Amino acid sequence: MNNTNAPLALRADAPAVFGSRDEIKAIADRIAVMLPSARLTDTQLGKENRNVLERKLNESVYRAAQLCVFYRLVPGEDVHVIPFGDSWAVDMGIETWKKAADRYCSLHGVTYHIHTEEMTERELIERRGADYDPADTGVVAYLWRSDKKDVYEIFGAKSSMSRATGIWAKKAKYNKWEKTWQEDNTPAQRTKQDVAKRRAMKAVLKLEFSLDSLLAATPAEVRQSIQFLERDIRHEEEYRAVPNTRRTEVDENGLIVVEPTPRPTVHDVEFVVAEDDMPEPDADEIVIEQSQGDATNGGVDYAALAKKLSGTAASFASWAKSTHLKSNGPASVDQYRFLVGILNGITGDKQCYRDLLGVMVGRYVNSEDRPGMLMASKLLEWLRADYVDEVTGEKIANPQYRADYADAIRDMWQMIKGAA
Repeated sequence: MNNTNAPLALRADAPAVFGSRDEIKAIADRIAVMLPSARLTDTQLGKENRNVLERKLNESVYRAAQLCVFYRLVPGEDVHVIPFGDSWAVDMGIETWKKAADRYCSLHGVTYHIHTEEMTERELIERRGADYDPADTGVVAYLWRSDKKDVYEIFGAKSSMSRATGIWAKKAKYNKWEKTWQEDNTPAQRTKQDVAKRRAMKAVLKLEFSLDSLLAATPAEVRQSIQFLERDIRHEEEYRAVPNTRRTEVDENGLIVVEPTPRPTVHDVEFVVAEDDMPEPDADEIVIEQSQGDATNGGVDYAALAKKLSGTAASFASWAKSTHLKSNGPASVDQYRFLVGILNGITGDKQCYRDLLGVMVGRYVNSEDRPGMLMASKLLEWLRADYVDEVTGEKIANPQYRADYADAIRDMWQMIKGAA
């Protein structure tokens, strides 16, 4: 029986598909830091009902975080928290709906096209009524889909295509206290026509497509998943087969005559550092990350430290930051702790992990503000020299281990200490 009055800590967690509490909280914390719109203004902080406003804001921030986790969206880019007086709305921009439409079309072999036209003055007057102003601008958007071509030909394209409108209004919101009208916002480097057009395009995309398309895997992703699964199975079969290739043989006195061939360890293999394996981060991604969190810790400027790296250490740090920025959410607490232990083991210094991760991420890192999941997963995959077989209980060399990457970590730590 579900006891809704039970303390929060005793209630069952939400299904994993919606994201764990830790995942949602981590994204909510990041939204609160990243988005100025997700904070109380100075005026609101001074109001008597501040607690009520904070509760409303938290509800909207967590709703946005839930959407980010569930649909794998980026806060501030795909999902927005928009203030309206003393309340906040959660909205997904046109780029999010384009992603959903593009993914659906990729899955089903469909193409689409959006045609826009400016609304006439008569159409604007009919739509706006008494609130019409000559400065108003409106756009009509029609969406054509290749899988509905027959319907368009039979019933006529314009009459059959989905149609939506978008308007930029001079009299968008009435302030009853000041008895004045406020016009729609116009973002920098955009015109009111741009605003109306984007609203119309977003509205027509919502009519034709669903965000659920974001949850479906494209054919390329399915193939990649199959390849990863086959690789894991192959490695597992190879390493479990090794103990059975030769058995220990003894003579009549119990002396060993033949021993099993020892498994090769990664230290017996010579690695060649391939800097091409470490892609350079995109410039726009760096700008996004530098606007998040604290770039320093106790006077340590991680961006400046990163510039002092050279050789494979610099290449590895650039790759790590690029991968961190592409991560879909932060690493789990267990991943973070495991990674900290591995970094400390590689360098032999229990205090190295904070500055190493700070340089690789570009900002201060701790257990509350962890590095990206993709970056952490890759580092754990490559820097773990061996693991324990769950069946036999013995240590097995990790076939994914990269000794050259471990060397790059050691070099990085020496350069960081030298620059400190």
